[in-house]
Amino acid sequence: MCVLSQGRRSHRSRWRGAFLAWQRRARLLGGHERATAIDSLAAGQLRVGTSPLPASLPTFSMPSAQAHSSSPIEIIAVSAVCFGLFILSSLATVARGWAQQPRLDDVALVSLLATEAVLAALALGILARRRYPMLRLRPSPTWADTGLGLGLAIAGYVAWWVTYLAIAPANVSDQPISQMVDASHRSLGLVLLASVANGLYEEVFLLGYLMNAVRNLGASAAIGLTCLVRLLYHLYQGPIGALSITVWGIVAGLFHWRTGRLWSVVVAHELMDFAALV
Repeated sequence: MCVLSQGRRSHRSRWRGAFLAWQRRARLLGGHERATAIDSLAAGQLRVGTSPLPASLPTFSMPSAQAHSSSPIEIIAVSAVCFGLFILSSLATVARGWAQQPRLDDVALVSLLATEAVLAALALGILARRRYPMLRLRPSPTWADTGLGLGLAIAGYVAWWVTYLAIAPANVSDQPISQMVDASHRSLGLVLLASVANGLYEEVFLLGYLMNAVRNLGASAAIGLTCLVRLLYHLYQGPIGALSITVWGIVAGLFHWRTGRLWSVVVAHELMDFAALV
C-alpha cells in the first residue's frame, strides 16, 4: 500500500513538473508558436522524456491571427482616421485652384509628424479593440528587402518618368508641388525624420492594412482602392504630382500584392520622399 501511494505521488509530481516546464516554454514563444504548443498539449503530442502527456488534460484555445476578418465598418473607420483629414485638406487646396498652396518648411514637417503620430495611435486603438492581429502591420526589415526597396524606388521613378514624357509635356517647375518645394526651406534632419515616418505611416496603413483588408475582392479592386485613396490625399500636388502618385501607387500595389513584402515598399517610399524634399 505504501509503495502504491509513493508511486502515485511520484506520478503526479512528474506530470506537475512537466506542466510547469511547458508553461515556462509557452511564455517564451510568440503568438503563433504558443498556439501550436497549446494545440499540441491538448492533443497529447508533447512529451516528457519518452512518454507523451495524457490526452485527458484540459483543452486550451487561442484566437488565430488568420481568423480575423475586417468588417466594412472597421475598414471605413480606420481609413477615415488615417487619411480622411489629409483628403479633405487636399480637396480644399484643389477647390481653391491651388491658389493657397500648403508650405513644406520645418513647421509643416513637424506638424505632419505630430498629426500622423496622433492618427496612428487612434487607428491602432480601433484595431486593438477589434482584436486585429497587429503583427500583420509590422514590416520585417532585412538587408534583402532593403535592397529590393532601393530597386523598387528606381523602378517607380523610371515608370513615372516614362509616363510623364508620354502624356505630360508641361514644364515640371510650373507644377504646384515644385513651387511648394522651391518656396520653402527645410533642415536636413527634419527632412530625414519626416521621410522615414511618413513612408512608414502611409504604407503600413495603405498596403499593410487596407490592401490586406480588401484582398478578398481581388487584385484589381484592392490595388485600385489603395491607389484611389493615395491619389485623393495627394491632389494638392497638382496634375503632375497626381500622375506620379498614381504611377507609384500601381507599382507599389502590384509589388506588395505579388510578394507580400511591406518593408521594401516602405524603404522605397522613404527614399523617394527624401529625394524630393532635399
